Amino acid sequence: MITLAKRSTVDRQSGSKSGIGRGWIEIFKGSFDLAGLQFQLLKLDTKEWLGRSSVPIATLVMGAVLVLASTPILLGGAVVGLTLIGLEFVWALLIVGGVGLLLGGVLALSAIAGFKNSLGVFERSQRELATNLTWLNEQFFSHHD
Repeated sequence: MITLAKRSTVDRQSGSKSGIGRGWIEIFKGSFDLAGLQFQLLKLDTKEWLGRSSVPIATLVMGAVLVLASTPILLGGAVVGLTLIGLEFVWALLIVGGVGLLLGGVLALSAIAGFKNSLGVFERSQRELATNLTWLNEQFFSHHD
């Protein structure tokens, strides 16, 4: 990728004169080469991201299964327990529901933090894309003799 940009700069500095058509053909060829390399880098980064995020994904799935299976039983038991110690049924429902929401929110935030950390692998693709777009901009919009 960088070699294409450097070669183009060297050709312009050395005064290499090629026909206008040939210059545009080289620019288009370079553009397609860059697109192919960018796609390969994206594939590599995606594979790395999947490797890094497999643990958070598995954790999230296991947590979701356990929460879905046990939540109704635990919440119902907590409500019954609170009513047995003298709390009114409505207040017991509200307290147990609020605690459940709070715990669920903490778990969701923990999973989101894990995913945010795994997205850092795409910074490499973003940097290369910016470099490639700059090179393309220079090729298409710089003055060609």
